Amino acid sequence: MGGDKHGYSPQAYQAQPGAPAQHTNAGYQQPYQQHAQYAPPPVQASGMNPKALGGIGIGALLIIVGIGATMYSYDSAADGGSYTIWWGPVLFGVITLIGGIAGLFKR
Repeated sequence: MGGDKHGYSPQAYQAQPGAPAQHTNAGYQQPYQQHAQYAPPPVQASGMNPKALGGIGIGALLIIVGIGATMYSYDSAADGGSYTIWWGPVLFGVITLIGGIAGLFKR
């Protein structure tokens, strides 16, 4: 295989003019690393139940929304007017919050 005008031949990864490109791997394969077939389950970093934490967050959010809506309704009522007490979201929030706190102590 001839070289160029300086006598250098093309590198192994370069294709000759008019020839198909050569494969760059050149037959070398990475050694196969076998992974363990069975692994222990991942450990939670905080050690707390994420479902219980979600219940606490949703419960607190519902309580805040219920109290906020009640305060807005009270402020919007004219003197002697009527307002709405949003007891439903507050009650459901308290129940959800208690369930979330109880879920933290379950194993």
